[in-house]
Order: sequence, then structure tokens, then C-alpha cells
Amino acid sequence: MLGGQIDWSALPVICDILDIVDPETLARDLVTMRDHFARQTKHG
Repeated sequence: MLGGQIDWSALPVICDILDIVDPETLARDLVTMRDHFARQTKHG
């Protein structure tokens, strides 16, 4: 994540490097983290 953005085109490469077999869960977790950090930024 850079600047609150997720580079979805990198997801297959990351899954290959980290041997992730469930990319849907990874994607959901990334969105959860992005949203959490966005809320933290807004509320200081």
C-alpha cells in the first residue's frame, strides 16, 4: 500500500512470492487494513 492505494496488479506476484493459496482472503485483509488506516488518519 502506498498513499492509501492498493496496487491490485501486484497481487498475483505477491501471492507467488509468499506462496499464498487464498488470494481472496489476502485481498479482503488488505482492504481491511487500508480502511483502518484511512480511519486512523481522519481521526488523528
